[in-house]
Amino acid sequence: GENRELLIGRRVKVGQGASGYALKVRENVKNVDPDLDFAYSQVDLTGQYRTMASVPLIAEDEQELVGTVTVYSKDLAEYGDEHIRILETISRIAAEAIGKSLKHTEATTNAMTDPMTGLPNARSLQIQFEKEVARASRGGNNFQLLMLDLDGFKAVNDSYGHKAGDEMLREVSRVINEQLRDYDFLARYGGDEFVALVPETAPEDVIDLCSRIEAAVHSFELNVGNGKTASVGVSLGSSGYP
Repeated sequence: GENRELLIGRRVKVGQGASGYALKVRENVKNVDPDLDFAYSQVDLTGQYRTMASVPLIAEDEQELVGTVTVYSKDLAEYGDEHIRILETISRIAAEAIGKSLKHTEATTNAMTDPMTGLPNARSLQIQFEKEVARASRGGNNFQLLMLDLDGFKAVNDSYGHKAGDEMLREVSRVINEQLRDYDFLARYGGDEFVALVPETAPEDVIDLCSRIEAAVHSFELNVGNGKTASVGVSLGSSGYP
């Protein structure tokens, strides 16, 4: 109703207020003072509602808590058993739908992300590359593709172990990303190879970008214990579209 805009985006922590209590104990809460909820939010709704009910959303397959359905009333003095039964039915349907949606999102994210670095993977790169080609074709724009290959990475693995090698990949990913803009796209192509898609960049600017990445990677040192550090270099090549 009239307070819809005030309530949109409001988040409730587990254990916070009446809705938070329903989340904490995973049980229905009904006919308590709505101000128990509003006292924790930044919205000035205190004193406007007479009663409330809250039903936790629990995805049945894994008993995962995904949220709560909470209703407030200005007219009713209290919610009856029939109201709660309807709310429980709605909550079951919602919990199942949200649970499936979350699983799908997680599976999609995992399929498109390199677990080591958190960067997009080769599959994700292919999709993004096709998008960039389509966008550039439509608008007569350009983009640059950078291929990056770490130098001396095998020596880090051989000398300090795979744990250090994994950390080096993560840190170098961060170092490279710091040289790119927010809307540039960096992916781990495989092994110690990375690919960046850099839209709307002139050839001379690419040379400068490559120099900055090369310098940043070269100057990075990874602490590998016992007062020792490891470093790698990077070789880059670029190609422009069209």
